[in-house]
Amino acid sequence: MKAVAFLNASSARPGGAAGSSLAEGGYIEATLAAADPPSTRTNHHTLALNFKIFRVFCGWFPLLCFVALRSSSSLAAPLTTLEYRIIGTQLRVSPATLSVPKGIPGSVLVELIGGGSTNGPAASALTDGVYVEATLRGPAFPARKVIGQVNAALLLPPIPLVGDYELNDIKLVDAATGATRMEGNPNRVPIHIFDDVLISRVASRPLTLAEIQEKGIVIDDANFRAVEFEIGFVLDGKTIPVRFLVVGPTFKK
Repeated sequence: MKAVAFLNASSARPGGAAGSSLAEGGYIEATLAAADPPSTRTNHHTLALNFKIFRVFCGWFPLLCFVALRSSSSLAAPLTTLEYRIIGTQLRVSPATLSVPKGIPGSVLVELIGGGSTNGPAASALTDGVYVEATLRGPAFPARKVIGQVNAALLLPPIPLVGDYELNDIKLVDAATGATRMEGNPNRVPIHIFDDVLISRVASRPLTLAEIQEKGIVIDDANFRAVEFEIGFVLDGKTIPVRFLVVGPTFKK
């Protein structure tokens, strides 16, 4: 920033001599350093403060990370855990899923549980004048009702067709009014009907003398022995004996 001042020669020196170093009508040229505006000073102060905060953060950050890791490791391994369940009266159905062979009647157990027992005061008060009702659905027949007693097995009819079925809408019904007192837990049970568990076939025929000789079978006292078995069947208080003979090979050590 430049500043220009015009001075009279007489004012160049106090004495006002004519030999003054400044000619009449001369001027003085000077360069002045302009002061920073207030906004610039504020920005410099903010940058300095931010830099100090950053240095403090960099110094404390590793310690904070170490404390956080120690805290998380201590929380991951608690000394002990406790689970406390409050369970009211429920109509419990088990099992949750059922698999039954084709043509064999299946069943599910329906129990009224109160206070962890089937004979508690709360459960006993609800078992009077009630029955269990459910609906069986599947490809073998139209939907049909299945009825049984509470705290007993709910019997299913034999199902002749392989496939997936469902026993749903399991509930406790008031025998007098027909109103639903309680829903089953679970309310539905998937049922899978599969084919026969074991298919067996036995074929037998007597061997001819030539086949016996060809196989090297020698039937005599040294190789075979005959044993008589007797079984007693008790019918109406009377024992009925049944005897039969068994011929088997003699095994030698």
